[in-house]
Amino acid sequence: MNENWAEELEMHSKINGGGDEMIKMTYNEALKIQAEQLHFYCGGTSPEEEERIRKAIGDKTLPCPFDPDEPKPSWEINELVPRGADIEYAKYGSIQDGN
Repeated sequence: MNENWAEELEMHSKINGGGDEMIKMTYNEALKIQAEQLHFYCGGTSPEEEERIRKAIGDKTLPCPFDPDEPKPSWEINELVPRGADIEYAKYGSIQDGN
């Protein structure tokens, strides 16, 4: 986790109305998370395997149809920017616990 996690958490809390509203994030935030997760999951893979994983995720990443810095409900962002389980599936072919 980022060393400024407390500041990020506070920022997200303010964006999200202090917890009274739906979780929101920006398209650019999701892209940053995606890049960090790709770096993690591609670590230790061959260049060919890394290219395959990155291509699979790149093909599923859709262009942003709104201001990429505008906070949107996370479900809207999730439709545009695959992360987490999508990256695991691209790497392993199924969801695994990483152990």
